[in-house]
Amino acid sequence: MAFNDVAHAQFSSGGGMTSGGMASSQPAMPQYFPPTEGRRESVSKYQLGPQDVLSIMVERFPDYSSPNVVVPPDGKIALPYFGGALYVTGKTTRQVEAELTKRMAKRMKKPEVTVSLIRLRPASAGMVYIIGSVRTPGSVEIMSGYRVTEVLSRAGGLTGRADEVRASLARVGKPLIKLDIHNAISRPLSSANVRVQSGDFITIQEVDPGLISITGDVIRQGVFEMRRAPRASFHELPLQPRVMDALVAAGGVSDGGGANGQTGSGLLTGYIRRKNQRIELRMQDALQLKDPAANIALQDGDYVVFEVQPLLSVFVSGEVRSPGALQVQQGSDVLQVLSQAGGLALPVDQVTASIQRGTDKQTVELTKVLSGDSTANIKLVNGDVLQINKVDYIRVNVAGQVEK
Repeated sequence: MAFNDVAHAQFSSGGGMTSGGMASSQPAMPQYFPPTEGRRESVSKYQLGPQDVLSIMVERFPDYSSPNVVVPPDGKIALPYFGGALYVTGKTTRQVEAELTKRMAKRMKKPEVTVSLIRLRPASAGMVYIIGSVRTPGSVEIMSGYRVTEVLSRAGGLTGRADEVRASLARVGKPLIKLDIHNAISRPLSSANVRVQSGDFITIQEVDPGLISITGDVIRQGVFEMRRAPRASFHELPLQPRVMDALVAAGGVSDGGGANGQTGSGLLTGYIRRKNQRIELRMQDALQLKDPAANIALQDGDYVVFEVQPLLSVFVSGEVRSPGALQVQQGSDVLQVLSQAGGLALPVDQVTASIQRGTDKQTVELTKVLSGDSTANIKLVNGDVLQINKVDYIRVNVAGQVEK
């Protein structure tokens, strides 16, 4: 069988060349020449490449046969019945046939495998140059309609992750084109996967991720990287993380806890150390979605500390709406404890208040406390008893010469 009105493919001897002039580990890519009257090569010498279409048939075993196999840009055809993928770029059909026969011989006696070329790849559309964070930088031959991801594939793929690179495409006479490699790979038919032209120059640069340190009373402590596509099983955060993202990535509070910020042994608080600043966290508001501003946006270099503050055990007795034992925050004062106990059950002029602390008893001036006098608003400690007593009135009769 001869090539008639199709492009011919020849390979240069030796491997391909990288941008630095070093020999590539990949087989050299085919060079295309228009047919001439004097050049006719048989199919048996034709070296395969991307977009060639093959027929692979196994005699007496049609289930193992694949009548329409397109060679992908990376040159590897997927053949599950033949023990996995096979790299075919640069090989002839006879070489592929021999390799597949050898593999199939492990499964059956005297297999008869036939590999045929049923459609040639299109003629070359030129060369694109790619440098940076790819496995095989240098020149890449393209076909008509090639996109960025196909160039990446032929360059051996990225050396890192798609969400951690910055990429651009330079084209003669055009402004620099910024490439979104992450979207190009995840949505190959989108406009993010730009069609390339001969002479294009693609640059791929790895970007160092931002780092945030998380420590304190959480399950996973450490340095977390900010990633565009964070993985839950790694120390990773989204690109624009907030405090709640940090708490989730750290696995939550180490002793459990509910959605109100109260844990099994205390109240969740914390702070952010940002350069010379200390930013206090309002975790109750953030957890209960009371105030969006409480879910503070984090920045590269932040040091986040989550702390569980032990709760105080106090007892409120007497004329309040909900007397009994209470768990309150560290630093709680009389007014806060009264509020947590439901408030006074009687008007303030009908009660007296005191704090029993061990063997000591201290009078509380409730009228001043309720009017906002901070000096009268005493802070409670663990074990305090706040007593609200009803005022006892003594009735007397007054007679004789009095004015009232």
